Amino acid sequence: MAKSEQIFRIKPKFKKLIKIKSAEIDMSNSELVNQIVKTTKSNDLAIKIYKNKSKLNYDNVQASYMIQDTNKKKIEKIAIKHDLKKSQVLNLFLSHYFNEPL
Repeated sequence: MAKSEQIFRIKPKFKKLIKIKSAEIDMSNSELVNQIVKTTKSNDLAIKIYKNKSKLNYDNVQASYMIQDTNKKKIEKIAIKHDLKKSQVLNLFLSHYFNEPL
């Protein structure tokens, strides 16, 4: 399965949680992110949270992950459909997976 490097701006707490969880289950950060995106249904995301928020968020940190093409397309599709940035969509996936508010 093809993968490509993607750079996202995510919440610092999610970057830390990804690092901890991936170490606990003995997989790379990128593998964990791919698993989260693959197994989470888009209907489970709290997309409305971004309805009145700015698209720019300066308290986020940069993170780079090798994302599978199918997951990349899933993120892009949701971003386009809801007029969001890909980083916002990934934050939604992470928020749902870790059960942490944005």
